[in-house]
Amino acid sequence: MFDFGIRRGALLLCAWMACGASASDFGVQSRDSTILLTLANLGHKPGYDGGGVDPTEVMETGQTSADDMLASGLLFYGPDGFDRVNTGSYFLFQDVTIEEAHLGFDLTQQASVSGEANPGAFSYNELEIVFQPSTPLDAVLTVQYDGTTNLGRDEVGLELRELLPDGSVGSPLFVLSTAAAGMGDSGSVSASVSLLASQRYRLLARGEAEAVVLAEIESFVRGSLAIRCAADLTTEGANPGDAAYAVPDGSVTVTDLTYFAERWIMNDQAVADLTTDGTNPGDAGYEEPDGSVTVTELTYFVERWIAGCA
Repeated sequence: MFDFGIRRGALLLCAWMACGASASDFGVQSRDSTILLTLANLGHKPGYDGGGVDPTEVMETGQTSADDMLASGLLFYGPDGFDRVNTGSYFLFQDVTIEEAHLGFDLTQQASVSGEANPGAFSYNELEIVFQPSTPLDAVLTVQYDGTTNLGRDEVGLELRELLPDGSVGSPLFVLSTAAAGMGDSGSVSASVSLLASQRYRLLARGEAEAVVLAEIESFVRGSLAIRCAADLTTEGANPGDAAYAVPDGSVTVTDLTYFAERWIMNDQAVADLTTDGTNPGDAGYEEPDGSVTVTELTYFVERWIAGCA
């Protein structure tokens, strides 16, 4: 059995975003990425018989933020002295988007093996982003995860935690750790989080796919952390009764406009009472609920909706 992978860390200065921080900026300080493939009785070249080191080739995709990574290919073993043959395949992909008001990630891992000589393939994918906002922020963390397997093990995880001055992790704001298929579950989760000014945070995402003997397994975890804005009220495409209905998703779409219009027609003060009737920007009472739902709220929200999450 041998391990081979790559770990790449980067200090983010002005390469991924404009120099200087805005009032609504996550303040990303670093990204650290790891992808690892561990093999048993398998190699990358036809006729591999278990000897020597057969490293995994890792490519940079260059699709979005710097140093996105991809590793994929076929696996081989034998025939050995007992005329045994193994075959397999693997896929590891890590795509990250880093913007001032949005952090996005997609980690996908796959492993497939078959044969007579106890083959095994373990794909591991990990992303760590450290950030420090300069002002208090209300943000929305959205996560999707899933997997398929006939025999093997897959897991995905996501943590958002405070970082203490000594570099150790502190209190969790969000934790997800689950098998993505088989005996586990799959789905989507959204959570609102409040971030403190000058507090350092660590966003850690990971995915695993381990195949042994006769197995096909794949898992993914993807999501985003986005600064919440006034017009983000629900998840795109969600309908009443859906788990994601009335849960912000970090984006402003026509679903948010429809949702607000429905709440406004229903005179739902909890959602639709946004400002004082008849007020304009600069007036006393502007952006202060007044206990009534009028056309002023509708105008106010449409203006926010057009502005988006800028």
